[in-house]
Amino acid sequence: MKSVEEWKYPIGKFSRKTTYTPDDLLLAVKKIKSLPEELHAIVSRLEENDLDQSYRPGGWSIRQLIHHMADSHTHAYLRSKFAFLNATPTIMDYNENLWVTCSDAQGGPIAPSVLILEGIHQKWSLFFESLSSTDWKKTYQHPERKEPYTLEEVAALYSWHGEHHLKHISCYLEKFKK
Repeated sequence: MKSVEEWKYPIGKFSRKTTYTPDDLLLAVKKIKSLPEELHAIVSRLEENDLDQSYRPGGWSIRQLIHHMADSHTHAYLRSKFAFLNATPTIMDYNENLWVTCSDAQGGPIAPSVLILEGIHQKWSLFFESLSSTDWKKTYQHPERKEPYTLEEVAALYSWHGEHHLKHISCYLEKFKK
């Protein structure tokens, strides 16, 4: 039986690095670019009633998870652009646990969120691919964190974040849809 930690972090927690190599960044951007295609492949195996099931004990429903990904990645894309265009802006935080209680996340169709992820990831990967080595060092400040996020870290974090949530859905499928 899996521990709560294994259910929450099936690929492990995000590990922040002090430096990111060009290969690290290429891999991160590749994962960001491929997330929508991977999400399509995974959700094609789900039936409507699966969407309201939790992927782990005490966790959000798969529907909420997909809407969360769209919300979270939209925020992160916009934060990336603010960091690029402004000198270490302080970004607006949002409460993801509150956002998943909204009616669109609790019962809305997932198709709009999947479309948002397609568009955001296409734009985001093009944006990241255009960055110079100096641009990757640009930052934004999260109001609840001491150190700013570099765009390098944002790319690494959100490539992990997408993979993390895809694995949640995969775990559900492995357990209930063999």
